[in-house]
Amino acid sequence: LFEIYQRGVEAGMLFDNGLISEWDYKNITALGCSLGEYDWTENFVERYQQYLSTRQRDNAYNYNRAYLHYHRHDYEEALSSLLMVQFSDVKYHLAHNFLLVRTYYALGDTEALLSLIDTFRIYVIRNRKMTTEEKQSYNRFLRFAKKLVLLKDQAGTFSRKVLDEKKRVLYDKIQQTDNVINSFWLLSELEAK
Repeated sequence: LFEIYQRGVEAGMLFDNGLISEWDYKNITALGCSLGEYDWTENFVERYQQYLSTRQRDNAYNYNRAYLHYHRHDYEEALSSLLMVQFSDVKYHLAHNFLLVRTYYALGDTEALLSLIDTFRIYVIRNRKMTTEEKQSYNRFLRFAKKLVLLKDQAGTFSRKVLDEKKRVLYDKIQQTDNVINSFWLLSELEAK
């Protein structure tokens, strides 16, 4: 898929009236980052921002820069780019908050993260543009994310055996729960050392 996207961009097949959609731009960035193709992805993000609609350009560019910095473990730069994202629609607000959760978690900023989770939950509950199923999926994620954060924060108070058991129980609960948005991230963090 990455090679198809690369060829599509180079051949101009992903362009409509000279513009690339913000969602293709985001998908290409996400795929490049997940494959560790950081240099190519950075070049793509920088070079093709000019082919985004002027209405969406700043948000798409800043969000995708943040996403790239997060995957490069440059969390402070990710936060700086996230500060530039404006909440022009529900999708950007949700994507922004999810990336912010991941960034705060990586930085170990428990206080900011717990506050964000609570604020994020209120946003989801009050949002009238999300379906009930979407709200449930995000609320499940936030519930498990809070448990993950607290487990990481309190890890030093448990023996290795107890901590491993708590992580296994949480891992199993996530896997057994249907429709948890971004469950892959939760599970990968529980699998990490």
